[in-house]
Amino acid sequence: MKKLKEFFSENGYIAVKMLIVHIAISIFGLMIYLPFDEIKTNPTEHLLCGLFGVFSIVFYFFMIYDKIWDVGAKDSMRISGGKSAVKPWKGFLIGLVAAIPDFILCYIYIFFWYFQSYEWAASPGVIFSFIAVLWEGMFMGITAWLDAPIVFAIAPFCTVLFSGVSYVLGTKDIRLLPIADNPEEAERRREAKENKKKLKAERKAKRLEDDDEDELI
Repeated sequence: MKKLKEFFSENGYIAVKMLIVHIAISIFGLMIYLPFDEIKTNPTEHLLCGLFGVFSIVFYFFMIYDKIWDVGAKDSMRISGGKSAVKPWKGFLIGLVAAIPDFILCYIYIFFWYFQSYEWAASPGVIFSFIAVLWEGMFMGITAWLDAPIVFAIAPFCTVLFSGVSYVLGTKDIRLLPIADNPEEAERRREAKENKKKLKAERKAKRLEDDDEDELI
């Protein structure tokens, strides 16, 4: 319970930032999707709707990447300095926290969609369909290729996956986008490399020391 509290205290603000990004990209995705929603009557329009949908999802990934990569990079410095343990799951957990509204809204929608033939589910189904579309606007373009329930079933997991991958890339110092020269960033990278070399040397020295002790025994 204590560790969970510490996790939320340390990473809660990042999840909030991801929610803000989610809302912004959802609006962006809907702006792309809505013009095609009524006119996708031929194969070309159908294809364009799907392609723009893929573009909005890729854009969503890079917006998450921009937020979470730095978290992984900073943790990498602490790990290389021996101040923190490796936590490859951390990015996925941050994404899971940020995706809680996604799971709730999407799976409530799927529940009512499944029972849509029943009178009691008709009105709630319409309401949650509308809310889910607003919340997952960046995924609506690919409904030209996939059925809506499938899209809403996988959408929450995309947030978790994007966050986890971005964090791992940050810990490995792997960049997917070029960046402008930044003296502070260059210093951070230099310090991280020195810490990794130092930690590697200390581990090697410890192994040699342990081998010597084994030989004496």
